[in-house]
Amino acid sequence: MTISTEGFYVHLGKWKAGGSHSINGQGKQSHSEIVVYNALGKKDAGGPFLIKQDAFPCHECDGKFLGQGLSILIKVTANNGKYSADHGLGQNPAATIYPYYIWYHGGAKTAGTALAPAGFPAIPAFAAV
Repeated sequence: MTISTEGFYVHLGKWKAGGSHSINGQGKQSHSEIVVYNALGKKDAGGPFLIKQDAFPCHECDGKFLGQGLSILIKVTANNGKYSADHGLGQNPAATIYPYYIWYHGGAKTAGTALAPAGFPAIPAFAAV
């Protein structure tokens, strides 16, 4: 199983690539989305960030994002790692849910909608990212 992650931050009104990471295999490894999140923070400490990943964040990463004060949008394109269950979607959700969006803002999480939650900063279009 491989999980691939790309990260973007806003620069001059457009999404700019800010980091990527992949993990392959099983066992104790770095969490791909956390590696990318840390790289994005070095580019633009204030966010907002867009993280595109072919897996849902695991329970541990979900908790980390909830604890951040920054605005983060996760665009999930597949269920590698089978972490969908950590988000109440069961082990194998229908392929029709992708892309699946998870919004973290102000210590809260909004999931399953392409619409930003109230208070989320204005961001460039993200459907094509």
